[in-house]
Amino acid sequence: MAFYNSSVKTNVFDPILTLDNNRAEWQLPAGSLYLSSMRLHNLGAFLSAGAPIKWNTKGGIYSYIRNITLYDGSVILDQLRNVSEYMAFKNYNKANRNNVSLEKIKKGHSYGYTVGNTDDGTINNAWESKSITADRQTTPRYALDLREVLPMLRNSQFLPGQLYQNLRLVIEFKRDRLSTLQDNTSMANLTTLTDTLLVVDELVNEAVVQQALTQYQGVAFSAIENDAFVVQANAIVNAADTSATDTTSTILHGFQDKFVNRLLMFVSPMTALAAVGVAGGTGVLTSGGSLRAARLNGEILQVRLNGANMFGGTGISTSAEKLAMLHDTWGMCNHAPGTELLGLFSQADTAQGISSPEYVADMMNSNSYFGCFIRDRIASLQVDITQTQYIPVGSAFPQVIDNAIQNNQDIMLGGQAQQINVFGEVRKSIVVEGSNYRVLYN
Repeated sequence: MAFYNSSVKTNVFDPILTLDNNRAEWQLPAGSLYLSSMRLHNLGAFLSAGAPIKWNTKGGIYSYIRNITLYDGSVILDQLRNVSEYMAFKNYNKANRNNVSLEKIKKGHSYGYTVGNTDDGTINNAWESKSITADRQTTPRYALDLREVLPMLRNSQFLPGQLYQNLRLVIEFKRDRLSTLQDNTSMANLTTLTDTLLVVDELVNEAVVQQALTQYQGVAFSAIENDAFVVQANAIVNAADTSATDTTSTILHGFQDKFVNRLLMFVSPMTALAAVGVAGGTGVLTSGGSLRAARLNGEILQVRLNGANMFGGTGISTSAEKLAMLHDTWGMCNHAPGTELLGLFSQADTAQGISSPEYVADMMNSNSYFGCFIRDRIASLQVDITQTQYIPVGSAFPQVIDNAIQNNQDIMLGGQAQQINVFGEVRKSIVVEGSNYRVLYN
């Protein structure tokens, strides 16, 4: 359906509630035909005290959000839980040129890189995002298109307030020492901006409104749902020159009896701060902290769908296989060389290119995502993940040596629990029945 701009009115809504570092909520009046192009403006935070600090390098402003939910009264129309983990991937799931030129400014992350034209081929971040400041007037503010996080809005042109009469948008914030900020020493000073605006377009041409309401039969979409499990640390891997190979098998109940299209899976560190990589022990998270997608040592992945293995042999065992399947499933990603690997090493006294300490701190072992197509209804979905936990000879774990590359490499090898995050596109629909509707898993 086409309509002219003169038929559209733009509404700006203040939040009806903002609780510092907790939640914010907006309500839409009933009886209007809204367009699905909903967006948030002025989203962000400032510091009550302290030096300026950046958002997490991978998540940007999304690293401050735990959940986003669109309600009609108490009915959940669409929802994205664990926003920071999934949207950190979606920041990565874009072309480098888009991140460099636009997305960094809109989202506040640090994706996007340049390659030097000298022989060493030094790779650098193209542009650093702005820092959160103690001045609420000048601290950076961000704009989010809600269609990026709520697939229901992406799949429907309209959101009729005549049918959904108590529309509410709720954002739940988070302050997590391993993922929200690039430097967690300022976490206690983080304060939510209270003037974030919800911008919603409304169709006001009466003839077009009536035609749209007559034709509206609901919407079918792929909701993003998730599950997670933990690969436990092996107790015997607790000193130098100890190792153990274990396989963890888990049934993912979060997708039971649902039709799943694409699957996304990645490993996140979940232990103490030192174990996820801290530059110089100052509190600066390396490689995105717990928003990184890490590769385990000797990692092998197998997915068992409805009782049958999806992959031949033992499963997906190389980083090249894993990266290829991700791109085949989810499309182009902003992948810097080597960031899917367990570690990067320099053979020279002066590290250059992808082996430089700066590159390692920002990017190493941070983009080891796995993706595959399911395209089936789930009766049983089991994941088997094998890894070899290992602590090198020569020192206790974690190693304390004057070599950032070797130290960060060893940090991911042994003696730690890791969280396996799993997100899936689940087929869902809202079906109109007279003056009411039903929300269904198809």
